[in-house]
Amino acid sequence: MKLFLHQLNPLLILLLCDILDRIHIFRFLPWEPLLTLPLIYHWAIYRPELLSIFTLLILGVFDDAIGGGFLGQTSLMFLMLYAGVLLQKHHIKDARFSSIWKGFALFMLTAGVLEWVIAKSLYKQIVSLNIFIFQNLLAVLLYPWFNKLIKTLEKRN
Repeated sequence: MKLFLHQLNPLLILLLCDILDRIHIFRFLPWEPLLTLPLIYHWAIYRPELLSIFTLLILGVFDDAIGGGFLGQTSLMFLMLYAGVLLQKHHIKDARFSSIWKGFALFMLTAGVLEWVIAKSLYKQIVSLNIFIFQNLLAVLLYPWFNKLIKTLEKRN
């Protein structure tokens, strides 16, 4: 039972962060940072055993359900990004933080473009790329703080 609850923690944390993303807690900012993607990136590099494909599928469907998107759209994006990080993990896991941060910047750029392409193809209309770029840029700028917070929380557990 304890192992099951330990495996459930990432899902619950990601669901909470997704809800915070959707309720616009940072509405005072011109663009709101994303909270779920930095966690997916961090766990894919440092703790892939905590993040399963099933967790990403549930999270993606939940995000689509509360966000009004096509079911599976976000799951597809999460799984593609997760696979990309896992393929490159051995190059950046033991690197300096600046390299990990650059990898995160590339991850977020890929996420923004991927989300834009999926949205454009599903909705069959012009979708502005600006919101995806600036939202992901803000997450990149906040990543050092976010990474330090995650590592501090992991040390306590």
